[in-house]
Amino acid sequence: MARSQTTKDLIQAVRSLLDEDNTAALDDARDIVPASQRGLTEAYSVLARKYPEPLLAYTTVVPENGEAEYDIPEDAFEDRVEKLEAVSNNIYFPVKRVDFRDLTYYETSGTTNAPMVWASIGRTYRVAPKPTGTYQFRVWYLKEPPNLGVEQGRITLINTTSNYVTVS
Repeated sequence: MARSQTTKDLIQAVRSLLDEDNTAALDDARDIVPASQRGLTEAYSVLARKYPEPLLAYTTVVPENGEAEYDIPEDAFEDRVEKLEAVSNNIYFPVKRVDFRDLTYYETSGTTNAPMVWASIGRTYRVAPKPTGTYQFRVWYLKEPPNLGVEQGRITLINTTSNYVTVS
């Protein structure tokens, strides 16, 4: 089983590989953590293209009657929505993804319980025809990588009775 790595372990490994103990020349927060974050983001990008399943997450959206555009979740990596489903009585129906140029063929002045298609447009996705709000959506997307930061301590005790924590 792999041992969990902390940011402190990562910083020590970088310093060891560079043979640099001088914190003035190579600052943890200014140099090592941002470079590691860029590397992590690049690794996520490669993983997202070749094997996205470990990054998948979903959220449920309650559509508004007559509303066609919805925001992509804030924590979506590269604003990537992978799949959209309509939910009725705990049964999921896939909504077909189309190119934004083809949305015109599905748009109407009326509404429907579940949209037939969706397309990603900027930081939003648009569904067509407009939903009535009867069926919810389940939006599958890729979750962005966590932000690395310099450790400030480790919580060793949480006392809920007296409402305090002990940090070492």
